[in-house]
Amino acid sequence: MRFILDTNIWIAMLRNQKLVIGNFRKNLAGGHEILVTPVEYFELLRGLEKRGHREHLEWIKNLWLTLTYCEADRRMWDTAIKLWISSVRRNQKREDADVILAAFVARYDAVLVTNNVHDFDGFDFPIEDWSAPASPQ
Repeated sequence: MRFILDTNIWIAMLRNQKLVIGNFRKNLAGGHEILVTPVEYFELLRGLEKRGHREHLEWIKNLWLTLTYCEADRRMWDTAIKLWISSVRRNQKREDADVILAAFVARYDAVLVTNNVHDFDGFDFPIEDWSAPASPQ
């Protein structure tokens, strides 16, 4: 299984949120692939640079070197355009970063991990919130 983590999940890891870190480690140990896209690369690193969080910058960059980085190709951009048009037609205009992230999730047949699940309502892919306790079965 592949996972793409929204920027808010990476921030939760930097804030040492145990549940998120535990889920991250569990999925890596389980052989699942965690992909890094330009969306969270840009959003997270610009925020850390702005705030001068050198320690966090070094840590996340080193971690990301161990993961698969996915760059956008034309097919991904075509998917983003279709998702944006579909959202607008449903009167659910989204932030560009969310649509682009959704396109990566769709393009790479991944599970989106976010704590802003409602930002992705109406998209046709699985979503998990690693910051929420698991529901009892």
